[in-house]
Amino acid sequence: MGAIVKFFNKVFDFFCGDWIVFFGMCITILVIEIINKTFSLESLGAISGVLFVLGIAISFIIAIKREVSKQ
Repeated sequence: MGAIVKFFNKVFDFFCGDWIVFFGMCITILVIEIINKTFSLESLGAISGVLFVLGIAISFIIAIKREVSKQ
C-alpha cells in the first residue's frame, strides 16, 4: 500500500509540483467556469483567457515567493 501512495505522490509532484500552484489553477479554472456559465456573452472569451493567464501567473509568483522566503 505504501508503494501505491508513493507512486501517486510522485505523479502529483511531476504534474503539479506545488500545492499552491495546484490550488491556484483549480480556483482559476473554477472562477472562469462560473463566469462563463453565469454570463453567456461572446465578449467574455478574451476576458476568460486573460483571467486564466493572470490566475496561473499569480499562483506561480506566490509559490516562488514562498520558496525564496524559505532560504
